[in-house]
Amino acid sequence: NILKNNNFKYEYSGHSNEILKSDLIIKSPGISNQIDIIKKSRQQNIPMVSEIEFASWFSKSDIIAVTGSNGKTTTVNLIFQIFKDAKKDVLLGGNVGTSFSENVLHEIKSAKKYIHVLEVSSYQAEYLYHFMPKIGCILNISEDHMDRYENMDSYIDAKFNITKNLSEHTSFIYNSDDKRLCDRISSYIKEKKPLHKIIPYSIFNDDKTIYSVNEKIKINNYKFKSNLVGNHNLYNILAAAIITNYYNIDFKNINQTIEKFNPLPHRVELVKFDKINNIKYINDSKSTTIASTVAAIKCFKNIILIIGGEEKGEINKLELLKCIKQKNVRNVIIYGNISKLLKNTLEVNDNTTYLYDFNDAINKAIDLSFNGSTILLSPGFSSFDQFNDYKERGEAFKKVIQGRGYYAK
Repeated sequence: NILKNNNFKYEYSGHSNEILKSDLIIKSPGISNQIDIIKKSRQQNIPMVSEIEFASWFSKSDIIAVTGSNGKTTTVNLIFQIFKDAKKDVLLGGNVGTSFSENVLHEIKSAKKYIHVLEVSSYQAEYLYHFMPKIGCILNISEDHMDRYENMDSYIDAKFNITKNLSEHTSFIYNSDDKRLCDRISSYIKEKKPLHKIIPYSIFNDDKTIYSVNEKIKINNYKFKSNLVGNHNLYNILAAAIITNYYNIDFKNINQTIEKFNPLPHRVELVKFDKINNIKYINDSKSTTIASTVAAIKCFKNIILIIGGEEKGEINKLELLKCIKQKNVRNVIIYGNISKLLKNTLEVNDNTTYLYDFNDAINKAIDLSFNGSTILLSPGFSSFDQFNDYKERGEAFKKVIQGRGYYAK
């Protein structure tokens, strides 16, 4: 109705060749690069940009762009909360919550400058050309979206698009413990010879402190107390601390925000702790990569693991086997479409159960539970075989656990 009332010409649920008369195409990240109209647009050399690129043309504010295979949402929310607690004018958007365009429109209407904190997915980064964040951050790189990309290199290339236009006035922050990321950084530095400040960071496990390997930004003096569990969250915390300290927020105040920051829903979220039987129920439905499942597994002992869903490209069986054969995994339930694909091809032990239905998988895990065990839903695959998204899957898990009820879609 809004479009009709403004006499705005539009097409819905498909495209005619009218789009080929465009001067510029702003492509939604969810649209495949392989559909016919996109291929035709490229053949005719029609300029095509992402929504992130387009919105950046109209902003006069600082932009913090965070990407990576895992941990983006936790990190940007933590950055946002630290800025809010420090009374900074900050807006959160991109791949989480509000679109960047909507936030930039708010910036223009309010006639004031903000700090834009952006979660940037690989899809959103594909068509970046002039985008120049004040701080670019890559958290990690692991295999993902292989149904979209030709190979890992093309996936990594998309992530690195946020670094295209960094200059002497900008900074680039990255996780130096991530091998794939470090390998690409080495070639990046040689090729680009960048003038901007490059800040690697790492974690130090011996005394459970975290620090940056850059001598100017050490955080050893602050042993952060956090409700976030696992080494993967230490990396998220460190990235957020370095970025916000750049804006002269001291580590004492950063630490105060970190201490009260709770895990986001569906990300290693404690759903229930059965004190009588000493059983934990953990919802990590956001996990859609094997790397994120491995990170969750490292947080617990005596795990009854629920994995499965819909595959995203070719399944890396070797990586999957390494995941489910972790010493702290006692039983594995593989559910969904991948259970059908893997049942006769994956060589596993007798502690692995294959079930299609999600509810059946949860109830099987409950039946297998024992004193001191952890039931961990960390699927490692997308939710689209039985659910609309990971949130719906996580809520279904909660509903079954809370009263052992059944979820009806």
